[in-house]
Amino acid sequence: MSAPEYPSVGPSLTQILQCSFYNCSSLKKITFPSSLKFIGQSAFANCSSLTEVSCELFSSIEHADISAFDDCLSLKEKPKFPRKYCYYYY
Repeated sequence: MSAPEYPSVGPSLTQILQCSFYNCSSLKKITFPSSLKFIGQSAFANCSSLTEVSCELFSSIEHADISAFDDCLSLKEKPKFPRKYCYYYY
């Protein structure tokens, strides 16, 4: 999948759905607005060039799938969401 290296995310974005950026090798950095509430399963999984994820307020997240950033090998550190909002799928 090809996408901008630094996509622009609108200030009213509330959801990033399952596999939205899955295997997007060109994505390097993403900044989430404080309006973001939901990050789905494998939303950014296998984004091999992703090095930075930032958010105005991670505490605004109400649902973050634990696999959202799986296999992002260039990511310096996985985002830390409040534990009560991380979900596992088996």
